[in-house]
Amino acid sequence: MVNPNSVLIIKLRHHGDVLLTTPVARILKAHFPECSIDMLVYEGTEALLEGNPDIDKIWSLNRKTKRWRKYYQQGCLLKELSLRKYDWVIHLSDQMQGAFFSKFLAHKEAVGIDYPKRRNFLWRSCFTRLAPLFTSNTRHTVEQNVQSLISLGMDFSNEEVVGRLVINEHDRQVVKNLLDPFFDRIREEKNTNDEPLPYLVVHPASRWFFKCWEDDRFAEVIQYFADQGWPVIITSSPEEEEMKLVDSILQKTKNLYSCSTEAANNFVAPVLEASSSFCTLNFCAPSTPCSSSASATMNRGSKTGSNSSRIISLAGQLTLQQLAALIEGARLFVGVDSVPMHMAAMLQKDTVALFGPSKVNEWHPWRTCYHLINARDYGSLIDPDAVDTSTSHRYLSNIPVAPVIAAIEKVIATKEHKKTQKKET
Repeated sequence: MVNPNSVLIIKLRHHGDVLLTTPVARILKAHFPECSIDMLVYEGTEALLEGNPDIDKIWSLNRKTKRWRKYYQQGCLLKELSLRKYDWVIHLSDQMQGAFFSKFLAHKEAVGIDYPKRRNFLWRSCFTRLAPLFTSNTRHTVEQNVQSLISLGMDFSNEEVVGRLVINEHDRQVVKNLLDPFFDRIREEKNTNDEPLPYLVVHPASRWFFKCWEDDRFAEVIQYFADQGWPVIITSSPEEEEMKLVDSILQKTKNLYSCSTEAANNFVAPVLEASSSFCTLNFCAPSTPCSSSASATMNRGSKTGSNSSRIISLAGQLTLQQLAALIEGARLFVGVDSVPMHMAAMLQKDTVALFGPSKVNEWHPWRTCYHLINARDYGSLIDPDAVDTSTSHRYLSNIPVAPVIAAIEKVIATKEHKKTQKKET
């Protein structure tokens, strides 16, 4: 095998799919340090690749373009990409447009995946090699992605199959500015100067509502750990339905951190205006101040009049990169099968994940300490392939509260025990 000088990786899917492609770029860069590696993704998912040292250039395709504009856009992009003179093109999804790009752009090797629905002459003619497709729900998506490299004859260790999510210092500072007033109040109440203050991040929403848990049960879990003294930070995208879901959860909690609407806008809006980008997952646009819903949530305060405010909502107020910075600083991430869960795993953050009709073996957190709670273990559940993804029905209702609380406590206790052992040593 002749070492490539340039490689294009094509992944035209959603945010989580794009993030789980980064191990491919990382392995390629480790084995061919001088090789130029580009990625082609859908417009809006680039945020998860920004700053990644394994990737030289990120190209994007607007999936919403229709009719003649779509073909014009693709033609212009194809012309630009052809100037890069890629030795290898690796196409990691099943769209025909990616296959055509592979055929016309690859100078030496074009690699696709042997999808059963694409077993025809046209698909095969676009590639020099087809990587085998694992049987459904038997291997992780990351393992499927790196199979393309194995088909090229590359040899690498299991330890090399890790991705990368890069966070810049600006976004860390944005998150610090958001959290400082909240943490200062807690330190004052506890009469402590602990720095940093450990906290939990709870992301209860997903772009697919069939993956979501019951609001009252999430509220019970959040309240339990807030009562234990843990600062709990709740997040979501600013999509209306996700904001409603978070508000419903918060209506069922007490001890919510309170600040005036004016104060919220004063410390949220300016730092968001300084941010560099946002994505179509619709985490807050850089120029967007606190939404009225978010400000109202922060202004509601404790329902019981307690002085112990341990819960804060940043729902709809963060860019995707800022959410990553928030998760990076957390003690633990709690959520459902969604891109923030994959972000937490990529940051090697301890995770408790609630799953419903998802293919667990394909989508569980990758290479991190996690506890997965599967709704199927608590009752009958629809087959993942039979789910209507547009449904508003939630399929996680089998999961009771107790095992979720127990899982979180177990993960926290395990890490704390290891810390104690290190100190004693």
